[in-house]
Parts: sequence; C-alpha cells; structure tokens
Amino acid sequence: MKVSFFVWLVIRKACLTQDKLQRRGLQICSRCLLCEHESENNEHLFLHCRTTINLWHMCLPLYFGNNLVIPSSTLEMLNNWWSIGNRGGEEDW
Repeated sequence: MKVSFFVWLVIRKACLTQDKLQRRGLQICSRCLLCEHESENNEHLFLHCRTTINLWHMCLPLYFGNNLVIPSSTLEMLNNWWSIGNRGGEEDW
C-alpha cells in the first residue's frame, strides 16, 4: 500500500521536492542533494540526476536487459513498466 501511494505521488508530481517546498514559502536552497548540480524537482530526482541514472543503469538491466533508455517523464517510465508487466494490453496509468 505504501509503494502504491508513493507511485501515485510520483505520477501526480506531488512529492515534496525542494521546488515544491520553495513554492510553499520555505527558504531553502533548491539544489539536488544527490548530485548538488541542478535544482531538485520530480523529474530530476527520479530520472535525470546523475546519481539516479547510475542507479537505474545498475538495477534495471537485471529485469529489462541492457537496452535501457531513460524516458523524459516519470509518467512515461511508469507506463513503460506497466506495458512490460502487462503484456496483455491493459490501459496506461
């Protein structure tokens, strides 16, 4: 249940990343804590951060082979996983 809720937050881009916290009025540095190079937002944190990309390249080939392409959005990634897991043609998220 916790994983489903977290996936729902990621799809809705509702995770409290630093960009969201700043919009709520918190005075914080918007730098990604993993790579310290770019601002932290949903897409960067889960897909495009150097550290995250290294993790994807270590873990995903175990399940999907070596032809890993990082998608442009978290929704696109989850739709890809959904289609791989449900070869029967069920609908997207």
